[in-house]
Amino acid sequence: EMKNQIYAVRGNCEAEVDQMVLEFPVLADIDLAIDDLTFFATHGHVYNQDHLPPLMAGDILIHGHTHVLKAEKRDGYILLNPGSVSIPKEGNPPTYAIYEDGIFSIRDFDGNTVKIIPLTSGLDRHRNLVGFGGCQNKDHIGGGSSRVFNSALNAPADSICTSSI
Repeated sequence: EMKNQIYAVRGNCEAEVDQMVLEFPVLADIDLAIDDLTFFATHGHVYNQDHLPPLMAGDILIHGHTHVLKAEKRDGYILLNPGSVSIPKEGNPPTYAIYEDGIFSIRDFDGNTVKIIPLTSGLDRHRNLVGFGGCQNKDHIGGGSSRVFNSALNAPADSICTSSI
């Protein structure tokens, strides 16, 4: 079932009652190992590029909160922000992000790649497809900024939400 493949990050507007109606956990922060990479996923209102969590060299910080998309290498870590599906800032279109085969890409809802950053090279292991973002689709489970967007993937995938909606 898809609910066993969802990793949702709690936003700054969630309440405990949101967790009570979901069939998957919504956590404050998540450490994930994907393709020998370590992702620290958080909403961004506590930990962000201005207030870093404990990171090791080469770790990947992914957060939302600012509604501003980012995919850039920083001093000692990589910063990722999928943007926002409903209230994007700084003139960006509504976006979500996909990690697939070592590439993190931020996409709009017309299927255009807005920003891309390779995170690994030469992957020959199993195919990994991970979606990042929020969802406004009323048919999807979730509440607040932890709504999981997965409809554009069209394939089984682990999903992480860090973006505010």
